[in-house]
Amino acid sequence: MILHLVLFALDKGLTAETAEVGSAVAATHRLRAEVPALRAWHFGQNFAVRRTAYDFAGIGLLDDEAALAAYLADPFHGSVSRMWDRVSRRVTADLHVPDGGRPDPDGLLYHLDLIKGD
Repeated sequence: MILHLVLFALDKGLTAETAEVGSAVAATHRLRAEVPALRAWHFGQNFAVRRTAYDFAGIGLLDDEAALAAYLADPFHGSVSRMWDRVSRRVTADLHVPDGGRPDPDGLLYHLDLIKGD
């Protein structure tokens, strides 16, 4: 399995209420429904106010590197990515996580698998 993490920092002067940001947020919430390679997806606005905090974060679960490649190549994902390019800078990370069948009920992956959407 692969855990896909994305952190978004809005460009200076923009807020969650900015129309272009709102469009990107709405589209990002639809990723799970639109991109079959995503096994689970959660996205939201950061509530923490810290100097190092990002404004939004997304976390996805994919079966393997082939699914990650399919997700990254998906046209809907590409359009969402371009929306964020216009309003933010972002960092991403993709982590291999132990598979071994169904994730441990006490672990994060179990809960992500239950989300199955937003």
